[in-house]
Amino acid sequence: MYSARKQFEVEMTKDVNEAILEDAKGLLYEGLSSNFFVLLEAPPRMRSICEDEEKGMDEGVEYIVQTAPDEAVLGGSVRSLVLQACSKHNIPVDMKSPSVEEKHLWKAAFITSNSSLSLSLSLSLFLSL
Repeated sequence: MYSARKQFEVEMTKDVNEAILEDAKGLLYEGLSSNFFVLLEAPPRMRSICEDEEKGMDEGVEYIVQTAPDEAVLGGSVRSLVLQACSKHNIPVDMKSPSVEEKHLWKAAFITSNSSLSLSLSLSLFLSL
């Protein structure tokens, strides 16, 4: 894995700040130095499940955050803060690697790291994948 990461770092141009690691199935995991998240509209079945929970949701569940499972990425302190904030505000988190095939469902994408905290990503960057 180290050699693959090093190759990305060497090949990145000056106008590229980060590369998101993708497997052969089109699943996205993390950046070279960041964690990766997407925001997508919650499927109807998840909305009804979340609305039935004791905590409930303000205005019902409209969106979910999706990120790779803990065992597939290096955890980070800012990643932990994002997950805690989602829990505190009753925002469902789907611990499943985002799929390039489902990028048309994404409403937003962002990365987190200790050095930059959180940066939004242009979804147009993923259109050529």
